[in-house]
Amino acid sequence: MRTLILVLLLLPATALAQFEDNPQQQTLWDSMNNAAPSYEMLLACERDVTADIVFDTVKEMMSLIVQSNSDIEIAFEMWSRARSNAAIEYFETLRGMEQNPNSPVCDELENNVIQAMNRGI
Repeated sequence: MRTLILVLLLLPATALAQFEDNPQQQTLWDSMNNAAPSYEMLLACERDVTADIVFDTVKEMMSLIVQSNSDIEIAFEMWSRARSNAAIEYFETLRGMEQNPNSPVCDELENNVIQAMNRGI
């Protein structure tokens, strides 16, 4: 059990250290960490179309650094980690959104994401 807790605590530091020597990957990592919570919340709100738009934006960011199959694997691993981090950090929020996907909170989230995307953020 202690080993599992230690691994979970060290995971963010390990992930960050992996990308420190590559500024493009670090920028992508930061962008993914910003996009993943919205993506997860949109999925919880059953707003799959808007979530797909967020993911398409993430894929566009990925395409800027991908130059090999290895880069593709790294980029998708980064996205997976960013999503996992968001799911853990926002677990209670996601659970509430899943229980009431037609809530005003979900509507507001979707509107905010759409507005941010239109501004290129």
